[in-house]
Amino acid sequence: MNRNSDYFADAASGTIRNLSGNVVLREPYLKIMVYPALVVGPQNIRAFEQWVMTEFNTRIRYLEEIVTGSSVWDGRRDYSTAGRNDVFFAVHSDDIVSPSGPRRLARGMRWIDDILDTERRKLQSMYPVRIFEYAQQYADKKI
Repeated sequence: MNRNSDYFADAASGTIRNLSGNVVLREPYLKIMVYPALVVGPQNIRAFEQWVMTEFNTRIRYLEEIVTGSSVWDGRRDYSTAGRNDVFFAVHSDDIVSPSGPRRLARGMRWIDDILDTERRKLQSMYPVRIFEYAQQYADKKI
């Protein structure tokens, strides 16, 4: 790994993680999915990407993992959402519409747009505010 103050590069996966904010999406990996309640860890990034390819015939690039916080619905704090590790990854544009889509959903994987629609309805999201920028990056690329 190569480190400086803002970034580190994971040579095994080719992923560059921005430690001060979101990972910058690079074509053709632009559409983001979230796999809730999963820990990959830096040593297993490449294995995770290969597993998704084998299991779902879908090319991905690991982006990051986020530990969720509590959220607020209708003025009540929901602590059940806190402390879960969610994996964010980008899907290759040619694999977005895939016959394996229902199998991905059955595993709990969701498109970030669907998750953010729900999070916008909360008074406080379980994700950091910067996560909402991922959807904007995708919209700006217009794939």
